[in-house]
Amino acid sequence: MDIDINDEIKKIEATIKELRIQLDVEQRVLSRLKGYQSPQSDNNRRIYRGSIAKKIRSILTKEAKPMTTFELAEALKKQGSPEDLTKLKVQIASTVHRRTDIFARIDRGLYALKNRQKEITLPK
Repeated sequence: MDIDINDEIKKIEATIKELRIQLDVEQRVLSRLKGYQSPQSDNNRRIYRGSIAKKIRSILTKEAKPMTTFELAEALKKQGSPEDLTKLKVQIASTVHRRTDIFARIDRGLYALKNRQKEITLPK
């Protein structure tokens, strides 16, 4: 049994190259996963002045009751929002769906502040 050292070296080098590629891929995946934040960990996210999330929160705080996306859109329009109601409804739905750290879905199209969610009882 004659083993060719050069062939063995080439095989090992090829294996090392494949492993380095796999390692690089795994490191990139790990980096992306570490950078990902789920909605449950959004409690530290800021609400920027003038953002739609801040405006919706102030409306829900003032009204002290759950509101539909249409009601919220009308309230934003009264505050001087230049958008039409249809576009506002889409923006509101997107915002309350994305910011589960602030808003709670009570029923279809009906939202309240998360910290007041337990106080709400829906009529049957």
